[in-house]
Amino acid sequence: MALREEIIALASVHSGSDSNGSEEADFLGAFGLAGDDASEFLDDFGAKFGVDFSEFRWEFHYIADEPPFFRRLLPIARDGQVIPFQPITLDDLARCAETRRWSYDYPDHVIRKSVRYDLALLVLFPIIILGSIALICL
Repeated sequence: MALREEIIALASVHSGSDSNGSEEADFLGAFGLAGDDASEFLDDFGAKFGVDFSEFRWEFHYIADEPPFFRRLLPIARDGQVIPFQPITLDDLARCAETRRWSYDYPDHVIRKSVRYDLALLVLFPIIILGSIALICL
């Protein structure tokens, strides 16, 4: 089996489905791999192909930790702008399988933790309501 087909087969096993056809532009997205699923795929990919991922910065490519659908760590460019996700392509994976190391030209940046004000409000709102009801009932 050719290298690209092996990579696609491994992703299919992890995702439980076939690619949506966009693996050339966004490999993880093509298989619906996000969060822990993406991390596990990349761990298995690294083990299978002997890839050194020590230079890999997941916060540039996908949300690897909880909560899902929320970008907790933000790479910030020197001009102060958030750097958008950089999709991993099939070419990226094939190249690192051939060289046995992850190689990506990350832009000059700093990492900032983002704050979820909407989640804070979801926690505070019931506390305020329950506190108000308790005061009214006293």
